[in-house]
Amino acid sequence: MLKTPVRDILSGFCFERIGDHFYLSLFFQPLYNPSEGIHFVFGVRLRDERNYERYELKTSEIDYTTKEINRLIERDIELVISLEDPNNFYDYFGSKLQKDPHYIFNLALTGCYLKKENCKLLLENAVGYIERLEQDTKWVVDLLKRARLFYWVYSQNPDKGIDLLNDWRLLSISALGLEKYAVNK
Repeated sequence: MLKTPVRDILSGFCFERIGDHFYLSLFFQPLYNPSEGIHFVFGVRLRDERNYERYELKTSEIDYTTKEINRLIERDIELVISLEDPNNFYDYFGSKLQKDPHYIFNLALTGCYLKKENCKLLLENAVGYIERLEQDTKWVVDLLKRARLFYWVYSQNPDKGIDLLNDWRLLSISALGLEKYAVNK
């Protein structure tokens, strides 16, 4: 379930079915970091009132599960609406310390997208953090290439960096098949 219209931050609830049960997650994803899939870097599995994150697909559980899903969505819908704005997204997630390279890089990109004063420092820290990771997996190499590319473009001309982020946003929207839900800029 996606929050529409889609602007800069993709957000919503994800139902992930596995056999006879499913999980419900709340997620947020900046679209100006190119992606071909939905990621849960800025997400969390939602737990029911018993503190379980697994929802059963049994007839005997259907009333309880339906009630809990409705309760959780009602509880978190304002957050979904609020965090579609990059400023709110940046303030909310920027206050949480994380060691995930995707988290750090996305926050740096968001800072640049918003033209924050400390943007270049955020980018330097993100690139440095990614450089210290083991370079033995494709995702780390790809992330580092993207981080270095953006850092170089933004350092040369911040406006060209913003243009690149807007191009990446369009690439993500297309790759995710969100064209009919997206707001054009």
